[in-house]
Amino acid sequence: MDYVAFSKDRHTVFFVELKTDEGSRREDQDCYLKKARCRGLRSLVDGILGVCKASNKKQKYFHLLYLLSRLGLVSDLDELKGKTFPRVKQGWTEKHGQVKNTVGERGKCIEVVFIRLNFLMLSILTDCFNGTFF
Repeated sequence: MDYVAFSKDRHTVFFVELKTDEGSRREDQDCYLKKARCRGLRSLVDGILGVCKASNKKQKYFHLLYLLSRLGLVSDLDELKGKTFPRVKQGWTEKHGQVKNTVGERGKCIEVVFIRLNFLMLSILTDCFNGTFF
């Protein structure tokens, strides 16, 4: 998935997949997006916490946890931050265990959105970002 977006009231989560051509949509990708939707956001956040714990890239994943905390999906990162930066310190796993998944049991509604960009749209976006507008 390329992006995750939330509705203004934060009750709906959108998994956004950008497609640049008709052939780039794959059945296996549709399958894993459907599975993720069925599992629910709480389960997905638990999965991210598990990947963070298992990974050797603790600082990289701390940044993701920080973003999740800004969205109100996890809490209690302060002590973990102290064990993560400037280098990972002893006791990191214990502090990671204190991070809480704050997604309610019911979770949030998840919608999968495919956006197909055609060549003209990509050209306009590219030109706009380069400061050229037509």
